[in-house]
Amino acid sequence: MITLDELQRSTAEVGDSVHRTTISRILHKSGLYGRVARRKTFLKDIHKKCRLKFATSHLGDTPNMWKKVLWSDETKIELFGNNAKRYVWRKSNTAEHTIPTVKHGGGSIMVWACFSSAGTGKMVKIDGKMDGTKYRTILEENLMESAKDLRLGRRFVFQQDNDPKHKAKSTMEWFKNKHIQVLVFFGGYGYMAQGAHRGTFEYDETSFMGDNPGRGWNNHIHILDLSTWSQPVTKGNAPSPRAAHACAKVGNRGYVFGGRYRDYRLNDLHYIDMDSWEWHEIVPQQGPVGRSWHSLTPVSPDHIFLFGGFTTYRETLSDAWLYCVSKNKWQQYKHNHTQSPRLWHTACSGPDGEVFVFGGCANNLLSHQRAVSTVRPQVFCMEAALQHRELLAASWDCLPKHLLHSLKQRMGGINALGS
Repeated sequence: MITLDELQRSTAEVGDSVHRTTISRILHKSGLYGRVARRKTFLKDIHKKCRLKFATSHLGDTPNMWKKVLWSDETKIELFGNNAKRYVWRKSNTAEHTIPTVKHGGGSIMVWACFSSAGTGKMVKIDGKMDGTKYRTILEENLMESAKDLRLGRRFVFQQDNDPKHKAKSTMEWFKNKHIQVLVFFGGYGYMAQGAHRGTFEYDETSFMGDNPGRGWNNHIHILDLSTWSQPVTKGNAPSPRAAHACAKVGNRGYVFGGRYRDYRLNDLHYIDMDSWEWHEIVPQQGPVGRSWHSLTPVSPDHIFLFGGFTTYRETLSDAWLYCVSKNKWQQYKHNHTQSPRLWHTACSGPDGEVFVFGGCANNLLSHQRAVSTVRPQVFCMEAALQHRELLAASWDCLPKHLLHSLKQRMGGINALGS
Protein backbone atom coordinates (compact mmCIF):
# COMPACT_ATOMS: atom_id res chain seq x y z
CA MET A 1 0.00 0.00 0.00
CA ILE A 2 1.13 3.57 -0.72
CA THR A 3 -0.33 6.84 0.55
CA LEU A 4 -1.00 10.11 -1.31
CA ASP A 5 1.83 11.83 0.61
CA GLU A 6 4.26 9.10 -0.42
CA LEU A 7 3.27 9.53 -4.07
CA GLN A 8 3.86 13.29 -3.84
CA ARG A 9 7.30 12.78 -2.23
CA SER A 10 8.30 10.32 -4.93
CA THR A 11 7.51 12.91 -7.66
CA ALA A 12 9.61 15.50 -5.81
CA GLU A 13 12.56 13.08 -5.59
CA VAL A 14 12.71 12.81 -9.40
CA GLY A 15 12.71 16.62 -9.71
CA ASP A 16 9.13 17.19 -10.90
CA SER A 17 6.91 17.86 -7.85
CA VAL A 18 3.20 17.34 -8.48
CA HIS A 19 0.48 18.80 -6.26
CA ARG A 20 -1.64 16.42 -4.15
CA THR A 21 -4.86 17.58 -5.89
CA THR A 22 -3.42 16.74 -9.31
CA ILE A 23 -2.36 13.27 -8.16
CA SER A 24 -5.79 12.67 -6.61
CA ARG A 25 -7.60 13.79 -9.80
CA ILE A 26 -5.52 11.46 -11.99
CA LEU A 27 -6.16 8.55 -9.61
CA HIS A 28 -9.91 9.23 -9.71
CA LYS A 29 -9.86 9.19 -13.52
CA SER A 30 -8.23 5.76 -13.29
CA GLY A 31 -11.03 4.55 -11.01
CA LEU A 32 -8.98 4.58 -7.79
CA TYR A 33 -10.51 6.19 -4.69
CA GLY A 34 -9.48 6.41 -1.04
CA ARG A 35 -11.06 3.72 1.13
CA VAL A 36 -10.56 2.37 4.63
CA ALA A 37 -8.54 -0.86 4.36
CA ARG A 38 -10.39 -3.97 5.46
CA ARG A 39 -8.95 -6.00 8.31
CA LYS A 40 -7.98 -9.57 7.48
CA THR A 41 -6.61 -12.24 9.78
CA PHE A 42 -2.94 -12.97 9.06
CA LEU A 43 -2.54 -16.60 8.01
CA LYS A 44 0.73 -18.50 7.78
CA ASP A 45 1.17 -21.29 5.23
CA ILE A 46 0.60 -23.93 7.93
CA HIS A 47 -2.74 -22.25 8.80
CA LYS A 48 -3.82 -22.33 5.16
CA LYS A 49 -2.86 -26.01 4.80
CA CYS A 50 -4.74 -26.96 7.98
CA ARG A 51 -7.86 -25.07 6.88
CA LEU A 52 -7.77 -26.69 3.45
CA LYS A 53 -7.32 -30.14 5.01
CA PHE A 54 -10.24 -29.54 7.38
CA ALA A 55 -12.47 -28.41 4.52
CA THR A 56 -11.59 -31.30 2.20
CA SER A 57 -11.96 -33.88 5.01
CA HIS A 58 -15.58 -32.77 5.52
CA LEU A 59 -16.68 -32.60 1.88
CA GLY A 60 -18.65 -35.81 2.26
CA ASP A 61 -20.40 -34.85 5.51
CA THR A 62 -24.17 -34.99 5.44
CA PRO A 63 -26.40 -32.15 6.67
CA ASN A 64 -27.41 -34.33 9.64
CA MET A 65 -23.77 -34.54 10.74
CA TRP A 66 -23.46 -30.75 10.83
CA LYS A 67 -26.67 -30.56 12.86
CA LYS A 68 -24.76 -32.32 15.67
CA VAL A 69 -22.09 -29.58 15.90
CA LEU A 70 -22.15 -27.06 18.74
CA TRP A 71 -20.09 -24.01 17.76
CA SER A 72 -18.58 -21.66 20.35
CA ASP A 73 -16.31 -18.64 20.67
CA GLU A 74 -15.62 -15.49 22.67
CA THR A 75 -16.04 -11.98 21.28
CA LYS A 76 -15.62 -8.38 22.39
CA ILE A 77 -18.62 -6.06 21.91
CA GLU A 78 -17.94 -2.30 21.76
CA LEU A 79 -20.71 -0.10 23.19
CA PHE A 80 -21.63 2.82 20.87
CA GLY A 81 -19.96 1.28 17.82
CA ASN A 82 -16.27 0.55 17.44
CA ASN A 83 -13.04 2.51 17.32
CA ALA A 84 -12.47 2.19 13.57
CA LYS A 85 -13.08 5.04 11.10
CA ARG A 86 -16.27 4.84 9.06
CA TYR A 87 -16.90 6.89 5.92
CA VAL A 88 -20.43 8.12 5.05
CA TRP A 89 -22.01 9.97 2.12
CA ARG A 90 -23.67 13.31 2.98
CA LYS A 91 -24.18 16.78 1.52
CA SER A 92 -22.11 19.81 2.50
CA ASN A 93 -23.07 21.69 5.67
CA THR A 94 -25.28 18.85 6.97
CA ALA A 95 -24.95 16.70 10.09
CA GLU A 96 -26.66 13.51 9.00
CA HIS A 97 -25.35 9.98 9.59
CA THR A 98 -23.43 10.69 12.79
CA ILE A 99 -21.98 8.10 15.16
CA PRO A 100 -23.12 8.51 18.80
CA THR A 101 -20.37 8.79 21.42
CA VAL A 102 -20.18 9.27 25.16
CA LYS A 103 -17.58 10.94 27.33
CA HIS A 104 -14.54 8.74 28.04
CA GLY A 105 -15.81 6.14 25.56
CA GLY A 106 -18.73 3.77 25.82
CA GLY A 107 -16.75 0.80 27.13
CA SER A 108 -17.00 -2.80 25.99
CA ILE A 109 -17.96 -6.26 27.24
CA MET A 110 -16.53 -9.72 26.53
CA VAL A 111 -18.95 -12.62 26.10
CA TRP A 112 -18.81 -16.38 25.44
CA ALA A 113 -21.62 -17.94 23.44
CA CYS A 114 -22.51 -21.06 21.49
CA PHE A 115 -24.98 -22.05 18.79
CA SER A 116 -25.99 -24.92 16.53
CA SER A 117 -28.21 -25.30 13.48
CA ALA A 118 -31.17 -25.57 15.87
CA GLY A 119 -30.59 -22.10 17.37
CA THR A 120 -28.54 -20.24 19.96
CA GLY A 121 -27.30 -21.66 23.23
CA LYS A 122 -26.17 -19.82 26.33
CA MET A 123 -24.45 -16.42 26.23
CA VAL A 124 -22.24 -15.56 29.21
CA LYS A 125 -20.71 -12.21 30.14
CA ILE A 126 -17.03 -12.57 31.05
CA ASP A 127 -15.91 -10.43 33.97
CA GLY A 128 -12.22 -9.57 34.14
CA LYS A 129 -9.49 -11.35 32.23
CA MET A 130 -10.39 -14.59 30.47
CA ASP A 131 -8.09 -17.47 31.47
CA GLY A 132 -8.21 -21.26 31.49
CA THR A 133 -9.89 -21.51 34.91
CA LYS A 134 -12.65 -19.08 33.94
CA TYR A 135 -13.11 -20.88 30.60
CA ARG A 136 -13.59 -24.25 32.29
CA THR A 137 -16.10 -22.70 34.70
CA ILE A 138 -18.09 -21.40 31.72
CA LEU A 139 -18.06 -24.85 30.13
CA GLU A 140 -19.06 -26.50 33.41
CA GLU A 141 -22.06 -24.23 33.84
CA ASN A 142 -23.21 -23.81 30.24
CA LEU A 143 -21.94 -26.42 27.77
CA MET A 144 -24.09 -29.45 28.60
CA GLU A 145 -27.10 -27.27 29.43
CA SER A 146 -26.86 -25.61 25.99
CA ALA A 147 -26.58 -29.01 24.30
CA LYS A 148 -29.67 -30.14 26.20
CA ASP A 149 -31.65 -27.01 25.28
CA LEU A 150 -30.74 -27.47 21.61
CA ARG A 151 -31.63 -31.18 21.78
CA LEU A 152 -28.24 -32.33 20.53
CA GLY A 153 -28.26 -35.46 22.71
CA ARG A 154 -25.17 -36.90 24.40
CA ARG A 155 -23.29 -37.55 21.16
CA PHE A 156 -22.48 -34.16 19.68
CA VAL A 157 -19.34 -32.44 18.41
CA PHE A 158 -18.15 -29.41 20.38
CA GLN A 159 -16.23 -27.04 18.11
CA GLN A 160 -13.74 -24.55 19.55
CA ASP A 161 -10.70 -22.81 18.09
CA ASN A 162 -7.04 -23.32 19.04
CA ASP A 163 -6.85 -20.57 21.64
CA PRO A 164 -4.22 -21.59 24.27
CA LYS A 165 -6.81 -21.68 27.07
CA HIS A 166 -8.99 -23.96 24.94
CA LYS A 167 -6.15 -26.44 24.38
CA ALA A 168 -4.58 -26.19 27.84
CA LYS A 169 -3.74 -29.48 29.57
CA SER A 170 -6.23 -28.77 32.36
CA THR A 171 -8.98 -28.00 29.83
CA MET A 172 -8.36 -31.23 27.92
CA GLU A 173 -8.42 -33.06 31.26
CA TRP A 174 -11.84 -31.50 31.91
CA PHE A 175 -13.16 -32.94 28.63
CA LYS A 176 -11.69 -36.31 29.56
CA ASN A 177 -13.34 -36.30 33.00
CA LYS A 178 -16.66 -35.44 31.38
CA HIS A 179 -16.29 -38.54 29.19
CA ILE A 180 -15.98 -36.43 26.06
CA GLN A 181 -13.47 -38.99 24.81
CA VAL A 182 -11.32 -39.58 21.79
CA LEU A 183 -10.02 -42.80 20.18
CA VAL A 184 -6.34 -42.87 19.16
CA PHE A 185 -5.33 -45.30 16.39
CA PHE A 186 -1.71 -46.11 15.43
CA GLY A 187 -0.11 -47.84 12.48
CA GLY A 188 -1.29 -50.85 10.51
CA TYR A 189 -1.08 -52.69 7.19
CA GLY A 190 -3.17 -51.91 4.15
CA TYR A 191 -3.50 -49.75 1.06
CA MET A 192 -1.80 -46.37 0.91
CA ALA A 193 -4.01 -43.64 2.36
CA GLN A 194 -5.56 -41.16 -0.07
CA GLY A 195 -4.48 -37.55 0.30
CA ALA A 196 -1.78 -36.09 2.51
CA HIS A 197 -1.00 -37.95 5.76
CA ARG A 198 1.55 -37.30 8.49
CA GLY A 199 3.92 -40.22 8.93
CA THR A 200 5.59 -42.91 6.84
CA PHE A 201 4.17 -45.51 4.46
CA GLU A 202 6.35 -48.31 3.04
CA TYR A 203 5.13 -50.70 0.35
CA ASP A 204 5.21 -54.48 0.71
CA GLU A 205 6.81 -55.56 -2.58
CA THR A 206 5.14 -58.97 -2.38
CA SER A 207 1.63 -57.44 -2.37
CA PHE A 208 1.63 -56.31 -6.04
CA MET A 209 -0.44 -58.88 -7.93
CA GLY A 210 -2.34 -58.19 -11.15
CA ASP A 211 -4.24 -54.91 -10.94
CA ASN A 212 -3.81 -54.79 -7.15
CA PRO A 213 -2.34 -51.37 -6.24
CA GLY A 214 -0.24 -52.94 -3.50
CA ARG A 215 -0.28 -52.61 0.27
CA GLY A 216 2.22 -51.76 2.99
CA TRP A 217 3.00 -50.75 6.54
CA ASN A 218 2.51 -47.29 8.09
CA ASN A 219 3.19 -45.44 11.35
CA HIS A 220 0.34 -42.92 11.03
CA ILE A 221 -1.47 -41.81 14.15
CA HIS A 222 -5.13 -40.76 13.98
CA ILE A 223 -7.63 -39.41 16.47
CA LEU A 224 -11.37 -40.08 16.35
CA ASP A 225 -13.15 -37.33 18.27
CA LEU A 226 -16.78 -38.54 18.30
CA SER A 227 -17.43 -38.48 14.54
CA THR A 228 -14.40 -36.62 13.18
CA TRP A 229 -11.02 -38.13 12.26
CA SER A 230 -7.90 -35.95 12.49
CA GLN A 231 -4.13 -36.31 12.74
CA PRO A 232 -2.15 -34.62 15.54
CA VAL A 233 1.18 -32.93 14.87
CA THR A 234 3.62 -35.18 16.74
CA LYS A 235 7.14 -34.56 18.02
CA GLY A 236 10.07 -36.88 18.68
CA ASN A 237 11.07 -40.00 16.77
CA ALA A 238 7.97 -41.98 15.82
CA PRO A 239 8.09 -45.81 15.76
CA SER A 240 8.86 -47.38 12.40
CA PRO A 241 5.91 -48.42 10.18
CA ARG A 242 4.38 -51.72 11.36
CA ALA A 243 1.26 -53.85 11.65
CA ALA A 244 -0.10 -56.52 14.01
CA HIS A 245 1.35 -54.65 16.98
CA ALA A 246 -0.39 -54.07 20.32
CA CYS A 247 -1.23 -50.85 22.17
CA ALA A 248 -2.20 -49.98 25.74
CA LYS A 249 -3.04 -46.72 27.51
CA VAL A 250 -1.71 -45.97 31.00
CA GLY A 251 -2.47 -42.48 32.31
CA ASN A 252 -1.76 -39.98 29.57
CA ARG A 253 0.62 -42.34 27.77
CA GLY A 254 -0.18 -44.59 24.83
CA TYR A 255 2.23 -47.56 24.64
CA VAL A 256 3.10 -49.49 21.46
CA PHE A 257 4.95 -52.82 21.56
CA GLY A 258 6.19 -55.07 18.77
CA GLY A 259 4.44 -55.78 15.51
CA ARG A 260 5.51 -56.92 12.07
CA TYR A 261 7.63 -55.00 9.58
CA ARG A 262 8.39 -56.98 6.39
CA ASP A 263 9.62 -60.42 7.54
CA TYR A 264 10.60 -59.31 11.05
CA ARG A 265 8.71 -59.24 14.33
CA LEU A 266 9.80 -56.31 16.50
CA ASN A 267 10.31 -56.11 20.26
CA ASP A 268 10.74 -52.35 20.66
CA LEU A 269 8.63 -50.36 23.12
CA HIS A 270 7.46 -46.79 22.55
CA TYR A 271 4.98 -44.44 24.14
CA ILE A 272 3.38 -41.18 23.06
CA ASP A 273 2.46 -38.44 25.54
CA MET A 274 -1.15 -37.67 24.61
CA ASP A 275 -0.96 -34.17 26.09
CA SER A 276 2.09 -32.98 24.13
CA TRP A 277 1.89 -35.64 21.36
CA GLU A 278 5.61 -36.37 21.73
CA TRP A 279 7.01 -39.84 20.99
CA HIS A 280 9.52 -41.57 23.29
CA GLU A 281 11.37 -44.86 22.78
CA ILE A 282 11.93 -46.98 25.90
CA VAL A 283 14.91 -49.32 26.16
CA PRO A 284 14.52 -51.76 29.08
CA GLN A 285 17.43 -54.06 30.08
CA GLN A 286 15.81 -57.31 28.95
CA GLY A 287 12.40 -58.19 27.63
CA PRO A 288 10.20 -60.36 25.43
CA VAL A 289 11.30 -61.61 22.01
CA GLY A 290 9.94 -59.83 18.96
CA ARG A 291 6.37 -60.76 18.10
CA SER A 292 3.15 -59.81 16.34
CA TRP A 293 -0.55 -60.60 16.93
CA HIS A 294 -0.07 -60.47 20.72
CA SER A 295 -2.11 -58.68 23.41
CA LEU A 296 -1.03 -55.81 25.65
CA THR A 297 -3.35 -55.10 28.60
CA PRO A 298 -3.07 -52.38 31.28
CA VAL A 299 -3.68 -54.02 34.68
CA SER A 300 -2.80 -51.15 37.04
CA PRO A 301 -1.62 -47.52 36.89
CA ASP A 302 1.95 -48.89 36.84
CA HIS A 303 1.80 -52.26 35.02
CA ILE A 304 1.05 -53.63 31.53
CA PHE A 305 0.50 -57.35 30.81
CA LEU A 306 1.82 -58.92 27.59
CA PHE A 307 0.65 -62.35 26.40
CA GLY A 308 1.22 -64.66 23.43
CA GLY A 309 1.93 -63.74 19.84
CA PHE A 310 3.87 -64.95 16.82
CA THR A 311 7.66 -64.79 16.33
CA THR A 312 9.88 -64.08 13.32
CA TYR A 313 10.47 -67.84 13.11
CA ARG A 314 6.70 -68.44 12.94
CA GLU A 315 6.39 -69.89 16.41
CA THR A 316 3.18 -69.40 18.37
CA LEU A 317 3.88 -68.17 21.91
CA SER A 318 2.30 -68.77 25.30
CA ASP A 319 4.67 -66.68 27.44
CA ALA A 320 3.48 -63.78 29.59
CA TRP A 321 5.35 -60.66 30.69
CA LEU A 322 4.64 -57.82 33.08
CA TYR A 323 6.07 -54.37 32.31
CA CYS A 324 6.54 -51.95 35.23
CA VAL A 325 6.21 -48.34 34.06
CA SER A 326 7.92 -46.69 37.05
CA LYS A 327 10.92 -49.09 36.98
CA ASN A 328 11.12 -49.41 33.17
CA LYS A 329 11.50 -53.15 33.62
CA TRP A 330 10.09 -56.30 32.03
CA GLN A 331 9.52 -59.34 34.24
CA GLN A 332 8.41 -62.73 32.95
CA TYR A 333 5.15 -63.85 34.52
CA LYS A 334 4.70 -67.53 35.40
CA HIS A 335 1.31 -69.09 34.77
CA ASN A 336 -0.33 -72.49 34.34
CA HIS A 337 -1.44 -72.11 30.72
CA THR A 338 1.82 -72.53 28.84
CA GLN A 339 0.27 -75.43 26.89
CA SER A 340 -2.20 -73.02 25.27
CA PRO A 341 -0.12 -70.88 22.89
CA ARG A 342 -2.07 -68.47 20.78
CA LEU A 343 -2.03 -65.40 18.58
CA TRP A 344 -4.71 -63.10 17.16
CA HIS A 345 -6.58 -63.30 20.46
CA THR A 346 -8.11 -60.56 22.57
CA ALA A 347 -7.63 -59.76 26.24
CA CYS A 348 -9.02 -57.41 28.90
CA SER A 349 -8.50 -56.82 32.61
CA GLY A 350 -11.06 -57.73 35.27
CA PRO A 351 -12.19 -55.76 38.34
CA ASP A 352 -9.89 -57.73 40.69
CA GLY A 353 -6.69 -57.59 38.62
CA GLU A 354 -7.40 -60.68 36.50
CA VAL A 355 -6.62 -60.76 32.78
CA PHE A 356 -9.21 -62.55 30.62
CA VAL A 357 -7.81 -63.97 27.37
CA PHE A 358 -10.34 -65.06 24.76
CA GLY A 359 -10.21 -66.77 21.38
CA GLY A 360 -7.38 -66.54 18.90
CA CYS A 361 -5.53 -69.09 16.82
CA ALA A 362 -3.00 -71.72 17.87
CA ASN A 363 -1.21 -72.34 14.59
CA ASN A 364 0.58 -70.47 11.81
CA LEU A 365 -1.86 -68.15 10.02
CA LEU A 366 0.65 -67.62 7.23
CA SER A 367 0.70 -71.32 6.25
CA HIS A 368 -2.47 -70.77 4.17
CA GLN A 369 -4.07 -73.69 5.99
CA ARG A 370 -7.20 -73.52 8.04
CA ALA A 371 -6.60 -72.98 11.74
CA VAL A 372 -7.07 -76.32 13.46
CA SER A 373 -6.92 -75.23 17.07
CA THR A 374 -9.00 -72.40 18.44
CA VAL A 375 -9.79 -71.63 22.02
CA ARG A 376 -13.44 -71.92 23.03
CA PRO A 377 -14.95 -69.99 25.95
CA GLN A 378 -15.42 -71.97 29.14
CA VAL A 379 -19.01 -71.68 30.35
CA PHE A 380 -19.45 -71.54 34.12
CA CYS A 381 -22.87 -72.71 35.32
CA MET A 382 -23.62 -71.67 38.89
CA GLU A 383 -26.43 -74.18 39.28
CA ALA A 384 -24.26 -77.11 38.11
CA ALA A 385 -21.44 -76.05 40.46
CA LEU A 386 -23.85 -76.00 43.41
CA GLN A 387 -25.43 -79.30 42.46
CA HIS A 388 -22.03 -81.07 42.27
CA ARG A 389 -20.30 -78.98 44.92
CA GLU A 390 -18.75 -81.95 46.73
CA LEU A 391 -17.16 -83.19 43.51
CA LEU A 392 -15.99 -79.76 42.27
CA ALA A 393 -14.98 -78.10 45.54
CA ALA A 394 -11.28 -78.93 45.04
CA SER A 395 -11.21 -76.84 41.81
CA TRP A 396 -12.95 -73.74 43.12
CA ASP A 397 -9.70 -71.94 43.96
CA CYS A 398 -9.01 -71.70 40.21
CA LEU A 399 -12.10 -69.53 39.67
CA PRO A 400 -11.86 -65.74 39.27
CA LYS A 401 -12.38 -63.93 42.57
CA HIS A 402 -15.81 -62.48 41.75
CA LEU A 403 -17.18 -65.90 40.69
CA LEU A 404 -15.75 -67.55 43.79
CA HIS A 405 -17.32 -64.82 45.94
CA SER A 406 -20.74 -65.32 44.29
CA LEU A 407 -20.46 -69.07 44.70
CA LYS A 408 -19.66 -68.79 48.41
CA GLN A 409 -22.62 -66.43 48.88
CA ARG A 410 -24.94 -68.96 47.22
CA MET A 411 -23.42 -71.74 49.35
CA GLY A 412 -24.10 -69.70 52.48
CA GLY A 413 -27.73 -69.32 51.46
CA ILE A 414 -28.11 -73.06 50.91
CA ASN A 415 -26.55 -73.86 54.28
CA ALA A 416 -28.86 -71.37 55.99
CA LEU A 417 -31.92 -72.97 54.38
CA GLY A 418 -30.83 -76.45 55.47
CA SER A 419 -30.14 -75.52 59.10
